[in-house]
Amino acid sequence: MALFLLDCECVWIQNKMYPKEISLLAVNDPINMKHFLIHIPQNIRVGVKDDKRNTFLYRYMHHLHFHRGTKSLIDLASCIPVGSTLYVQGDEKQAYFQQVFPQCRVLCLNAPSLSKLEPAPMHIQCPIGFHSRYHCTTMKIYKMLKYFQNYHNFPIYYGGSN
Repeated sequence: MALFLLDCECVWIQNKMYPKEISLLAVNDPINMKHFLIHIPQNIRVGVKDDKRNTFLYRYMHHLHFHRGTKSLIDLASCIPVGSTLYVQGDEKQAYFQQVFPQCRVLCLNAPSLSKLEPAPMHIQCPIGFHSRYHCTTMKIYKMLKYFQNYHNFPIYYGGSN
């Protein structure tokens, strides 16, 4: 059974969650983190008339325009074997990804707020170059990994120096 940590930056439109950026990390292989910029369904329009919303999305989503993205949730699913366990942070993400990946067990990590966890190791860098330790799924997933390691007494080697 494979164990994964998954984090995403999402946008809510009309009470529905849309992941924009996703990081996936196998707990037993933390050097090979997978990073996805997800394209949203074509029928979803993010207010061309809503400049405030577009500015927020641009500012807090790694300075990416909302309609940019090269991967889909199918690409993500191809990296997760059937029967795997996915840990996410938060009940909403847990419910969403359990629905998206019914062939897996999706559990809430129940860690404290990510802002209160130990920082990611310094050699971990944002894969898109906009280095924000607050809104980057890569930074957050390595924070989750440290928590998982400590909480489950699970030895993990990151590569590089901590």
